Amino acid sequence: MILSHVIFLLFVSSGRADSCPDALAQFEAALAQLPNQCLRDQECSGFYLRLSSCDAPLVLNTYYNPGGDLKLIRLQNHARALCPPSPTQMACAPKTVQAKCVDHRCRDVPITPDPQLTPKNLETPHG
Repeated sequence: MILSHVIFLLFVSSGRADSCPDALAQFEAALAQLPNQCLRDQECSGFYLRLSSCDAPLVLNTYYNPGGDLKLIRLQNHARALCPPSPTQMACAPKTVQAKCVDHRCRDVPITPDPQLTPKNLETPHG
């Protein structure tokens, strides 16, 4: 009986979430701490780390190795365990990301269409 109380107290004091919203909040807080500092555009890339394939990628420094981040992996697995996808949820195609270094932070900037490829410029003359 005493051992079960000790285990329960260790679990509660570890800061581990016991509900889906709490697990997601902890996971998102960890994502917000990931490195996104940069000096050049080449240092930025999109990383698909969120739980759903429908979510936009995070734009981070290319030197970050998510596979070696054991804390993030644990939080991600815990959130997945507490927040299973809906059986009707479909997979999404990866979202396009244009990673740029803006004000020394990696950002996803809107993709600007090439004016040479606009539909008006592609029209063929009738005649």
